[in-house]
Amino acid sequence: MIRTPLVSAFRRRSHISHGHSCLAIIAGLFLVLLCQQVSAQLRIANWNVYNNPDNPSEDNLMRAVFQGISDQSANGFADSIDIITLHEIDTAGTSRIPNLLTQVDPSANYQIAYTASVGGDKNAIAYNANTVQLVGTGMTTLNNPSGPRDILRGQFRPIGYTSSDADFYVYSMHFKAGSSESGTRNNEATYVRANSDNLGSVNVIYAGDFNFYSASESGYQTIRSSGNGQGFDPVLDLGYRMPGTSDVTYASGRRFDFQFVTGELTDSEGMDMIPGSYRVYPSNFGSSLSDHRPVVADYQIPAVMDAAILPFDLIYQLNESAEILLSVENIADVLAAAGADELDYIVSVTGELLGSYADTAFALEGANLHSIFLDTSTPGIKTGTILVNSTSFAVENASFEFPISYTVVPEPTAVALLMLGIALLCNRRRTSRFDGV
Repeated sequence: MIRTPLVSAFRRRSHISHGHSCLAIIAGLFLVLLCQQVSAQLRIANWNVYNNPDNPSEDNLMRAVFQGISDQSANGFADSIDIITLHEIDTAGTSRIPNLLTQVDPSANYQIAYTASVGGDKNAIAYNANTVQLVGTGMTTLNNPSGPRDILRGQFRPIGYTSSDADFYVYSMHFKAGSSESGTRNNEATYVRANSDNLGSVNVIYAGDFNFYSASESGYQTIRSSGNGQGFDPVLDLGYRMPGTSDVTYASGRRFDFQFVTGELTDSEGMDMIPGSYRVYPSNFGSSLSDHRPVVADYQIPAVMDAAILPFDLIYQLNESAEILLSVENIADVLAAAGADELDYIVSVTGELLGSYADTAFALEGANLHSIFLDTSTPGIKTGTILVNSTSFAVENASFEFPISYTVVPEPTAVALLMLGIALLCNRRRTSRFDGV
């Protein structure tokens, strides 16, 4: 990204190094005006809704759960649901649930996709199209040859990002129930893993009702086996469970419902599950709504870089101290710093400029300011370029380029001053003679 520098036609005798705090505010205003907005951190949930809701009373119960999930604070922020995978959802639910989600967040634009019905049950994915968009293969129904229900896969990208490195896949699935069906569930897990392994090393979330009766079950081990799509249990493998919350998702006290994630969502780069955000939302068991509890986790989004240079002089005297102030900021649109990846970047220069930096910027912490010094050791027209390049994974606006041009003039000499004085005197005499005519 090449930007034309802002310059000042006026001479400044006191240089910007004495006013960095004020200039930081000005730089922040420039950044807000110049850069596009991108989506905030993501809140993703999954829930077996037990063929509900089907009437106004169940609408009220489900709306209260969605409101509670949205209001729940984790890592310093609360946020409405961006994506939710739904299981045992019936035809009525495919229209009622998006409406309930919108009632909780009227600014959202919830869309829903779902598989064909099996015994009245579907797998579905509802998502806020204002914060995430379908890309690539979009919504894909996988005709599950090993179990009773098809699997839905969505390829998403946070709004405002252009790199495919920011993409992530969400699988919505409901494996075969029953303590005697572990072999069927393992076959389903094998099918899912073969599908995700073919995607390569990418961001994947396996969400749904897996009906695993224990961590020793073969299907659970298959999801977590090595390969491109290796899934990690946020509780037992990663320790990402929110402190003070339960792991139990089903009325019997078992962990049937999960969000397994691939290693690309745990490497502290780009999009990631936020440690300490994985939890089971404590909706009451025994209600008429569902015998499952929702699983919720928050995900950071990649960094967004912006850079700007503040107004600077066009003309400098020989050997005058001169600098340009460069501002670099992580402007990811998040509610808390934990909601975005850190911005790692390098500043370099060419031509007759001096200064290089390697630094990190965190979301919501304002701009980093760097002085770029100008060579004024010889007179003439000077040129150079300021380059800012980010090394962060999936960063938006990965590079900036600022072409710089300025002029260095020699100090006036005694002879030059004498000649200027004579010229002024002669001009005055000519004027006086003309006025006397």
